[in-house]
Amino acid sequence: MRKIGSVLVFLACALSLSAQVPDAVWSALQDREIVITKLDGSEVDGTLIGVAETTVTVMKSDGRIVVVEKADAEEVRGKADAPVAAPAREPASARDERPDLPLGANYFLFDPLGFLQLGPVIEYGFLVGEDLYIAPRLRFVGLGLLTQVLGDFEVMPYSFSLGISGTRMIPAAGANKVYAGGVMEFVLGWSKGEDYWDEWEGNWGMLIFGSNVGYQWRNENRFGVRLGGLLGLGIQLWDRWWYVDDPDDVYDEDTGIYFYFGLQLALSWEQN
Repeated sequence: MRKIGSVLVFLACALSLSAQVPDAVWSALQDREIVITKLDGSEVDGTLIGVAETTVTVMKSDGRIVVVEKADAEEVRGKADAPVAAPAREPASARDERPDLPLGANYFLFDPLGFLQLGPVIEYGFLVGEDLYIAPRLRFVGLGLLTQVLGDFEVMPYSFSLGISGTRMIPAAGANKVYAGGVMEFVLGWSKGEDYWDEWEGNWGMLIFGSNVGYQWRNENRFGVRLGGLLGLGIQLWDRWWYVDDPDDVYDEDTGIYFYFGLQLALSWEQN
Protein backbone atom coordinates (compact mmCIF):
# COMPACT_ATOMS: atom_id res chain seq x y z
CA MET A 1 0.00 0.00 0.00
CA ARG A 2 2.82 2.43 0.82
CA LYS A 3 4.48 1.77 -2.57
CA ILE A 4 1.26 2.75 -4.30
CA GLY A 5 1.13 5.84 -2.07
CA SER A 6 4.65 6.86 -3.15
CA VAL A 7 3.69 6.71 -6.82
CA LEU A 8 0.58 8.81 -6.15
CA VAL A 9 2.61 11.43 -4.31
CA PHE A 10 4.98 11.67 -7.27
CA LEU A 11 2.11 12.11 -9.68
CA ALA A 12 0.49 14.72 -7.43
CA CYS A 13 3.71 16.76 -7.39
CA ALA A 14 4.27 16.52 -11.16
CA LEU A 15 0.78 16.84 -12.59
CA SER A 16 -2.38 18.86 -12.13
CA LEU A 17 -5.22 16.50 -11.18
CA SER A 18 -8.48 17.57 -12.76
CA ALA A 19 -12.08 16.70 -11.82
CA GLN A 20 -12.63 14.96 -8.49
CA VAL A 21 -9.37 14.37 -6.69
CA PRO A 22 -9.18 10.65 -5.79
CA ASP A 23 -9.29 9.80 -2.09
CA ALA A 24 -6.08 7.80 -2.47
CA VAL A 25 -4.22 10.96 -3.50
CA TRP A 26 -5.45 12.85 -0.42
CA SER A 27 -4.31 9.96 1.78
CA ALA A 28 -0.90 9.83 0.09
CA LEU A 29 -0.41 13.58 0.55
CA GLN A 30 -1.33 13.63 4.23
CA ASP A 31 1.23 15.44 6.41
CA ARG A 32 2.77 17.05 3.29
CA GLU A 33 2.90 20.67 2.23
CA ILE A 34 0.35 21.07 -0.54
CA VAL A 35 -1.42 23.66 -2.69
CA ILE A 36 -5.15 23.19 -3.35
CA THR A 37 -6.70 25.04 -6.28
CA LYS A 38 -10.44 25.44 -5.75
CA LEU A 39 -13.14 25.62 -8.40
CA ASP A 40 -13.40 29.40 -7.95
CA GLY A 41 -9.67 29.79 -8.73
CA SER A 42 -8.54 30.56 -5.18
CA GLU A 43 -5.71 28.60 -3.60
CA VAL A 44 -5.18 27.12 -0.14
CA ASP A 45 -1.63 26.17 0.82
CA GLY A 46 -0.25 24.57 3.94
CA THR A 47 0.22 21.17 5.58
CA LEU A 48 -2.48 18.57 4.99
CA ILE A 49 -3.22 17.35 8.56
CA GLY A 50 -6.57 15.61 8.18
CA VAL A 51 -8.58 13.71 5.58
CA ALA A 52 -12.25 12.99 6.27
CA GLU A 53 -15.01 11.54 4.11
CA THR A 54 -16.02 14.80 2.43
CA THR A 55 -13.46 17.34 3.69
CA VAL A 56 -9.72 17.84 4.15
CA THR A 57 -8.04 19.92 6.85
CA VAL A 58 -5.04 22.14 6.13
CA MET A 59 -2.83 23.91 8.68
CA LYS A 60 -1.45 27.15 7.24
CA SER A 61 2.02 28.49 8.02
CA ASP A 62 0.59 30.90 10.64
CA GLY A 63 -1.11 28.05 12.51
CA ARG A 64 -4.65 28.74 11.26
CA ILE A 65 -6.80 25.74 10.39
CA VAL A 66 -8.72 25.67 7.09
CA VAL A 67 -11.28 23.01 6.18
CA VAL A 68 -11.87 22.48 2.43
CA GLU A 69 -14.71 20.50 0.89
CA LYS A 70 -13.32 17.80 -1.41
CA ALA A 71 -15.99 18.68 -3.95
CA ASP A 72 -14.62 22.27 -4.11
CA ALA A 73 -11.08 21.16 -4.98
CA GLU A 74 -10.30 21.33 -8.70
CA GLU A 75 -6.74 20.14 -8.31
CA VAL A 76 -4.05 19.51 -5.71
CA ARG A 77 -0.29 19.36 -5.96
CA GLY A 78 2.60 18.99 -3.60
CA LYS A 79 4.95 21.93 -3.14
CA ALA A 80 8.17 21.65 -5.13
CA ASP A 81 10.34 21.55 -2.02
CA ALA A 82 8.25 18.91 -0.28
CA PRO A 83 9.38 15.28 -0.15
CA VAL A 84 7.66 13.18 -2.78
CA ALA A 85 8.10 9.77 -1.16
CA ALA A 86 5.40 8.75 1.30
CA PRO A 87 7.15 7.51 4.48
CA ALA A 88 5.93 4.77 6.75
CA ARG A 89 3.16 5.87 9.13
CA GLU A 90 4.77 7.82 11.94
CA PRO A 91 4.26 6.60 15.53
CA ALA A 92 2.02 8.45 17.96
CA SER A 93 5.01 10.01 19.71
CA ALA A 94 6.14 11.59 16.44
CA ARG A 95 2.66 12.87 15.62
CA ASP A 96 2.62 14.70 18.95
CA GLU A 97 5.55 16.78 17.68
CA ARG A 98 3.50 18.34 14.86
CA PRO A 99 3.03 22.12 14.90
CA ASP A 100 0.88 23.34 17.73
CA LEU A 101 -2.92 23.42 17.27
CA PRO A 102 -4.03 26.88 18.44
CA LEU A 103 -6.43 27.04 21.37
CA GLY A 104 -10.04 27.92 20.65
CA ALA A 105 -11.50 31.22 21.80
CA ASN A 106 -13.95 29.34 24.02
CA TYR A 107 -14.90 25.79 24.91
CA PHE A 108 -17.77 23.68 26.20
CA LEU A 109 -16.99 20.88 28.66
CA PHE A 110 -19.04 18.05 30.17
CA ASP A 111 -17.72 15.71 32.87
CA PRO A 112 -19.93 12.58 33.00
CA LEU A 113 -17.67 10.87 35.55
CA GLY A 114 -19.32 13.15 38.11
CA PHE A 115 -22.38 10.89 38.02
CA LEU A 116 -20.27 8.42 40.02
CA GLN A 117 -18.77 11.09 42.30
CA LEU A 118 -20.07 14.46 43.55
CA GLY A 119 -22.20 15.27 40.51
CA PRO A 120 -21.64 15.85 36.77
CA VAL A 121 -20.19 19.19 35.70
CA ILE A 122 -20.69 21.49 32.72
CA GLU A 123 -18.41 24.44 31.93
CA TYR A 124 -18.21 27.14 29.29
CA GLY A 125 -14.74 28.64 29.14
CA PHE A 126 -13.34 31.84 27.63
CA LEU A 127 -9.72 32.32 26.54
CA VAL A 128 -8.51 35.41 28.43
CA GLY A 129 -4.79 35.11 27.70
CA GLU A 130 -2.44 33.22 25.45
CA ASP A 131 -3.09 29.95 27.29
CA LEU A 132 -5.50 30.75 30.17
CA TYR A 133 -9.21 29.91 30.29
CA ILE A 134 -11.76 31.28 32.75
CA ALA A 135 -14.97 29.25 32.91
CA PRO A 136 -18.28 29.53 34.80
CA ARG A 137 -19.31 26.04 35.92
CA LEU A 138 -22.40 24.25 37.14
CA ARG A 139 -22.33 21.01 39.13
CA PHE A 140 -25.46 18.88 39.60
CA VAL A 141 -24.61 17.82 43.14
CA GLY A 142 -27.80 15.85 43.72
CA LEU A 143 -27.07 13.57 40.74
CA GLY A 144 -23.76 12.27 42.12
CA LEU A 145 -23.68 8.70 43.43
CA LEU A 146 -21.00 9.49 46.02
CA THR A 147 -23.05 12.46 47.24
CA GLN A 148 -25.92 10.13 48.03
CA VAL A 149 -23.92 7.46 49.86
CA LEU A 150 -21.73 9.72 52.05
CA GLY A 151 -24.50 10.32 54.61
CA ASP A 152 -27.46 8.46 56.10
CA PHE A 153 -29.92 10.78 54.36
CA GLU A 154 -31.11 11.55 50.85
CA VAL A 155 -29.72 14.53 48.96
CA MET A 156 -32.39 16.02 46.74
CA PRO A 157 -31.66 15.75 43.00
CA TYR A 158 -32.04 19.51 42.45
CA SER A 159 -29.10 20.32 44.77
CA PHE A 160 -26.41 22.15 42.81
CA SER A 161 -23.30 24.27 42.95
CA LEU A 162 -22.24 27.33 40.97
CA GLY A 163 -18.62 28.27 40.56
CA ILE A 164 -15.75 29.38 38.40
CA SER A 165 -12.56 27.67 37.24
CA GLY A 166 -9.27 28.91 35.88
CA THR A 167 -7.27 26.53 33.68
CA ARG A 168 -3.86 27.09 32.14
CA MET A 169 -2.93 24.95 29.15
CA ILE A 170 0.82 24.42 29.55
CA PRO A 171 2.61 25.42 26.29
CA ALA A 172 4.04 22.39 24.49
CA ALA A 173 4.64 21.16 20.96
CA GLY A 174 1.72 19.30 19.45
CA ALA A 175 -2.03 19.49 19.91
CA ASN A 176 -2.23 17.72 23.29
CA LYS A 177 -1.72 19.70 26.47
CA VAL A 178 -0.96 19.31 30.16
CA TYR A 179 -3.28 21.58 32.14
CA ALA A 180 -3.38 22.94 35.69
CA GLY A 181 -5.72 25.30 37.46
CA GLY A 182 -8.08 26.06 40.32
CA VAL A 183 -11.79 25.83 41.13
CA MET A 184 -14.13 27.69 43.46
CA GLU A 185 -17.76 26.60 44.00
CA PHE A 186 -20.71 27.58 46.16
CA VAL A 187 -22.86 24.55 46.98
CA LEU A 188 -26.54 24.79 47.87
CA GLY A 189 -28.08 21.49 48.94
CA TRP A 190 -31.37 20.15 50.18
CA SER A 191 -31.80 16.87 52.03
CA LYS A 192 -34.38 14.75 53.81
CA GLY A 193 -34.40 11.75 56.09
CA GLU A 194 -36.07 10.05 59.01
CA ASP A 195 -35.03 9.53 62.63
CA TYR A 196 -36.67 7.84 65.64
CA TRP A 197 -39.23 10.61 65.93
CA ASP A 198 -40.35 11.68 62.52
CA GLU A 199 -39.40 12.66 58.98
CA TRP A 200 -37.21 15.72 58.60
CA GLU A 201 -35.97 18.05 55.87
CA GLY A 202 -33.01 20.40 55.72
CA ASN A 203 -30.69 22.54 53.65
CA TRP A 204 -26.99 23.30 53.78
CA GLY A 205 -24.41 25.51 52.13
CA MET A 206 -20.70 25.05 51.45
CA LEU A 207 -17.76 26.80 49.81
CA ILE A 208 -15.31 24.61 47.91
CA PHE A 209 -11.76 25.59 46.92
CA GLY A 210 -9.61 23.21 44.94
CA SER A 211 -6.83 22.78 42.41
CA ASN A 212 -6.67 20.38 39.50
CA VAL A 213 -4.11 19.01 37.09
CA GLY A 214 -4.38 16.66 34.14
CA TYR A 215 -3.77 15.94 30.47
CA GLN A 216 -5.96 16.79 27.47
CA TRP A 217 -6.00 14.99 24.14
CA ARG A 218 -7.17 17.17 21.18
CA ASN A 219 -7.80 16.34 17.53
CA GLU A 220 -7.67 18.66 14.53
CA ASN A 221 -11.37 19.48 14.96
CA ARG A 222 -10.63 20.62 18.53
CA PHE A 223 -12.63 17.86 20.17
CA GLY A 224 -10.84 16.79 23.33
CA VAL A 225 -10.77 14.45 26.30
CA ARG A 226 -9.46 15.60 29.68
CA LEU A 227 -8.16 13.16 32.28
CA GLY A 228 -7.09 14.59 35.64
CA GLY A 229 -7.59 14.90 39.36
CA LEU A 230 -8.99 17.51 41.76
CA LEU A 231 -7.93 18.10 45.38
CA GLY A 232 -9.48 20.68 47.68
CA LEU A 233 -11.26 21.86 50.82
CA GLY A 234 -14.95 22.20 51.57
CA ILE A 235 -15.96 24.80 54.17
CA GLN A 236 -19.48 24.23 55.44
CA LEU A 237 -21.34 27.51 55.98
CA TRP A 238 -24.55 26.18 57.53
CA ASP A 239 -26.48 22.96 58.07
CA ARG A 240 -30.11 23.38 59.15
CA TRP A 241 -32.96 20.91 59.48
CA TRP A 242 -36.50 20.68 60.83
CA TYR A 243 -39.22 18.11 61.31
CA VAL A 244 -41.77 18.02 58.52
CA ASP A 245 -44.71 18.44 60.90
CA ASP A 246 -43.04 21.40 62.70
CA PRO A 247 -41.09 23.44 60.09
CA ASP A 248 -40.87 26.52 62.31
CA ASP A 249 -38.63 24.76 64.84
CA VAL A 250 -35.26 24.82 63.03
CA TYR A 251 -32.12 23.08 64.32
CA ASP A 252 -28.59 24.20 63.45
CA GLU A 253 -25.92 21.49 63.22
CA ASP A 254 -22.20 22.07 63.78
CA THR A 255 -20.27 23.03 60.64
CA GLY A 256 -16.77 21.96 59.69
CA ILE A 257 -14.03 21.78 57.07
CA TYR A 258 -13.68 18.75 54.83
CA PHE A 259 -11.00 17.47 52.46
CA TYR A 260 -12.07 15.98 49.19
CA PHE A 261 -10.55 14.39 46.10
CA GLY A 262 -12.10 13.70 42.73
CA LEU A 263 -11.16 12.40 39.30
CA GLN A 264 -11.96 14.14 36.04
CA LEU A 265 -12.83 12.41 32.78
CA ALA A 266 -14.40 15.13 30.65
CA LEU A 267 -15.31 15.73 27.03
CA SER A 268 -14.59 19.16 25.55
CA TRP A 269 -15.10 21.06 22.33
CA GLU A 270 -13.27 24.27 21.45
CA GLN A 271 -14.68 26.93 19.15
CA ASN A 272 -13.10 29.93 17.42
